Amino acid sequence: MQWIERLKMTHKLALVLAVPMLILGHLSLHRVMTAMEARHEAHHLGALARLGVAVGDMVHELQRERGASAGFLGSKGAKFQPELAAQRKRTDEKAAVLHTYLSGFDLEQYGADLQANLNEGLEHLGELQRIRSSVDGLNVPIGEMLEYYTDTNGHFLEVVPEMAKVSPNKD
Repeated sequence: MQWIERLKMTHKLALVLAVPMLILGHLSLHRVMTAMEARHEAHHLGALARLGVAVGDMVHELQRERGASAGFLGSKGAKFQPELAAQRKRTDEKAAVLHTYLSGFDLEQYGADLQANLNEGLEHLGELQRIRSSVDGLNVPIGEMLEYYTDTNGHFLEVVPEMAKVSPNKD
């Protein structure tokens, strides 16, 4: 009979300990899930930040090339040739950085609008050699050349507000 009383006491003790253990387990699991979600959001935010830097650097160098090209065309090729050549090299370096980054970037995770704007910018960037050849040959109106660079940069700059929209942390 005493072992039955002891068994009942063991069950009571187990029950008393089980409830706090279940609550502790639930809270621990919730905390782990929250931390994993925060880590996932930080990864996405970091990826978007690196994309923003690559796009911003590309736009900056394209703007500088735009100015050097305008100077070259405005002087009918008499000025800005060394500056233009050096600037084109810097632009090409930033384009390579952007393309390299994008090769490991999963655009589909970030929405159709961001993807469309980035792809439009890259499509325009694909015309860069044609514009450069026209500038070198002095057979492109300055307005057309300026429009090319402005449109290309505009598409790239549209990526930034889209990044804010798809960011896991809007702030």
